[in-house]
Amino acid sequence: IAAVLLLRPEPRKESNIDLTGAGLFTGSIFALMLGLSQMGNIQTNMSWAGVGLLLTLSTILMITFIRHEAKVKNPIIDPEILRHRPFAAANTYNFMLGACMFGISSLVPLYAVSVYHMSLLASGLIMTLKAIGMMLASTVTSVLLVRLGYRWPMLLGTTTIILSLVLLGVESPGVNVLGIALSSTALILGILALTGAGMGTTAPAANNACIELMPHRVATITGIRGMFRQTGGAISISVATLMLHNIGDMARGFQIVFFGLATIMLIIMPVIFFMPRSCQVLPPTIDEGE
Repeated sequence: IAAVLLLRPEPRKESNIDLTGAGLFTGSIFALMLGLSQMGNIQTNMSWAGVGLLLTLSTILMITFIRHEAKVKNPIIDPEILRHRPFAAANTYNFMLGACMFGISSLVPLYAVSVYHMSLLASGLIMTLKAIGMMLASTVTSVLLVRLGYRWPMLLGTTTIILSLVLLGVESPGVNVLGIALSSTALILGILALTGAGMGTTAPAANNACIELMPHRVATITGIRGMFRQTGGAISISVATLMLHNIGDMARGFQIVFFGLATIMLIIMPVIFFMPRSCQVLPPTIDEGE
């Protein structure tokens, strides 16, 4: 907020930034993540009381934020973009996609070190193949998006992500494929390449789905979508860290985290069908005369 005040150009009177809304939303997410992180350090009843206070504060701030956005003239998050079914589906999907994307990126190096006993250097290098797979898949999908539409890339990418999460959760010292022995390192490299391909396939479609319904608000839609993805990632990391800390057995903890994310992505797949099938402009369902 301080950076916005210092760096933004002088706004026009009719388009003031909703700093109150931004502060309420930021405070709610911060209190939530702080409360979740403190759960791992609970030792007394006072600690439980502190966590309960933080979670209650997060809830109050979020409710206040929602009510504020419904009344303010220039809300930071347009309630119409949250309520309308295709946008609600896209926001929900991006929230969970962010949970998987940032969760995997943040947790896999620790997983490689603690479960497969890789060096710190190797645990960082194995992420390179994921980045390459994501870059190649997103490039191809972006070029073909108009032809393929939104639905098929998201369905294919989500299925691939679910498969890769299940494979990550299955701890294996290696496999033998057609007489070729693959070490655990090679196996994780292949799984991460598959993960990157899945994310690269679904991300362009998830970024652009529903934009044609309100073309005059493209900047707002993409900003909100990115916010949901980042928020999902932040909360996912907090919850996963809490789980790993409390379970004690790192291998078992990672298995629960990866299988849990795969299950949630499987459950969330039906929301894809609430979004437009293709990139063609559909008959407007929202008033565009504003």
